[in-house]
Amino acid sequence: MFLYSLVVPAILMSLMGTANASSSQDNLTIKEEVVLQEIETADGREGILAKIIIPAPLEVVWSVITDYEKLSDFIPDMKLSEVVGKKDGEIILHQQGESGFLMFHFKVDLILKLVENRYQRIEFNQVSGDFDYFEGEWKTESLGDRETMLIYKLIAHPKFYAPGWVVRYMLKRDIPVRLKALRERILKINSLQ
Repeated sequence: MFLYSLVVPAILMSLMGTANASSSQDNLTIKEEVVLQEIETADGREGILAKIIIPAPLEVVWSVITDYEKLSDFIPDMKLSEVVGKKDGEIILHQQGESGFLMFHFKVDLILKLVENRYQRIEFNQVSGDFDYFEGEWKTESLGDRETMLIYKLIAHPKFYAPGWVVRYMLKRDIPVRLKALRERILKINSLQ
């Protein structure tokens, strides 16, 4: 399904410390230039930390990941992404999507609250939707004039029944696809500038 690629070992674990998150290098996976790590919060909630290096300036990366209304134009299985409100520095985002594995097929509907720290971080958490919890962040790190590391952390568990291994499998399958779609969009935008 995915080809394993060689990734510079130095990027593997420059993992930022995240409050209440523990991680182990035993849970690392590399899928086509995307470094994935299973993580668990102090209270036992599971998630994924993913990293990808994008050969584009930080400003271009930021402009694409914060163009919320256009995400569904190029992110696979995202059917809707619309800003439904802005208040006191917070953005309220409505997203719908689909995913599935074997006999499990899920339609997902979420209302997310986002808080941006320009060119550094976007924190998000579910206000309402199809998950018991859905929270995380996007981080950007400039690696020079023409490279940016994009880091995505998601802690999530659906309200609908799915075995934990199915949820982990789907996240580890879907997140690299979505990050690579973001990278392709960023490269396209960057080539036009």
